[in-house]
This record gives sequence, C-alpha cells and structure tokens, in this order.
Amino acid sequence: MDIKAYIESGIVESYVMRLTSPEETAEVESMMAAYPEVAAAVTNFELLLEQRLMNEAIDPPAYIKEQLVNTLATEFSDADNNELPIRNISSQVVALSSGTPLWKYVAVASIALFLGSGWLNFHYYSKYAAIEQDYKTLLANQGSLMANLNANQAKMKGMEDIMKIIMDPAVKPVSMLPPNKSNAMLATAYWNSNTKALYVAQNNMPAAPAGRQYQLWALIKGKPVNAGMIDDCGQILCKMADISEADSFAITLEKAGGSPTPDLTQLKVIGTI
Repeated sequence: MDIKAYIESGIVESYVMRLTSPEETAEVESMMAAYPEVAAAVTNFELLLEQRLMNEAIDPPAYIKEQLVNTLATEFSDADNNELPIRNISSQVVALSSGTPLWKYVAVASIALFLGSGWLNFHYYSKYAAIEQDYKTLLANQGSLMANLNANQAKMKGMEDIMKIIMDPAVKPVSMLPPNKSNAMLATAYWNSNTKALYVAQNNMPAAPAGRQYQLWALIKGKPVNAGMIDDCGQILCKMADISEADSFAITLEKAGGSPTPDLTQLKVIGTI
C-alpha cells in the first residue's frame, strides 16, 4: 500500500475531526497500529489543529468566562452523568483525543466563537461610544463657534449702523465739555438736521449716582428743550428724542425720571453746534 497517498487522501483529517464512518475509523486505527507514519500524521494534525485554536483564541472578560465555565459544568455533568472537573481547566482549548465525543469539540469551538463575538461586540461598542461622545463634543463646539460668530456679526452690524449715522453728511457732531472746558468729562451729540434724529455717545461720563440720572437738553435760542433721559442703552450711540432745531446741547444730572427744567447747578457738559 502507498502509505503517503493514503495519508494525503484526507482520511487523517477526517478521522481527527470525527467525520469518518465506523468502518473508516477502524481502518485508520488499524493503519496507525501497523504504520508509524500514519500514527505520526494523526498526531501532527491534532497538534496543528490545537495550535491553530490556541492562536485564534481571544481572552474574554473574566466575569463572562466564570459564568460560562459554571454553565458548562452543569451541561457536561448532565450529559455524561459524571462530574466534570471544570475547576482543573487551565486552557481555553481542549486537547483532541480519540476518546472525546465530537459534540464536545463542536461545543468548544462554539464557545470560542461566542466569547470572541462577545469581546468584539464590547470592543466596537466602546469604540462607538467614544466616537459618539467626540461627535457630541464637536457639535457643542460648533454651537459655541456659531454663537460667537453670530455675536460678532451682530457687533459688526451695530458698528456699520453707527458708521452710517455719524458719516451722514447731514449729521452734525457736537462735542460737549464741562463748563470749565476741562476734559474730565466728555460726551458727543450727533444731530441729523434733515431727519431731526438725535443720538448721544457718553465718551467719558461716570455712572450716575443712585437715584440720579443724566438728562440731555437741546438749547434753542437759549431755551432748553428736553431731549430725553440718558440710559445705559448698551450701545455706543443712544437714540434720543428727535429735535427739530438746536443751537447747542447740554447734559445735566437730575433726579431719576428727569425734570421739566434743567438744574443748572448740575450742568455737567455743554457744546455748541
């Protein structure tokens, strides 16, 4: 008999995987006894198969392995009606031998696939969770950037509106200084002689004391006309009451809510057109 051809026929692999018929199994075992080459081929394939399983094995989390070992102890005990020494298992792969039923090899392979699948699921879920968190952080940063962009655009729009007002040829800027002409306080009125719109900028005016408020006046031939209370409008220019004509502008410090006539003892700044 050509022993080499017999070994290369695939019968050895089928025998190790328990895929041979009873007649084929008896034949292989007879050949193993008669020919050392066949016995060596069987042993080599068992070792090769075992090594491959060892190389592809994936360590599961400890708690999963413990639960699975306990479950297998019960399953194997019920199947064989004998107590399986599960506590003595020290490897993920069970060595193949001619006395082990095929279903146990299938069970071991299934377990390895189950544990590997569980580990991969956990691994990729962790990756997904990290990516999802990065995505949420990116969205939050994008929202913050958009908010800053919108705020800056609003500021730019406000500056453009101010420039339109003060650069209008019909607007007359009036610098208002203290009566003693010092620069301790300064405010500027912007009056449009065409539209009659009046704005004021508190360039260097301290905050009004509690219970007090600045009031703007338009002086027409020496007669004061109330132009409104100066509030903190949050803008560089504050819109005041429209004034049809004026010779000069002045600011006094009045009680909160204003006064029908200016308190000249509290005149802070004044300027002539």
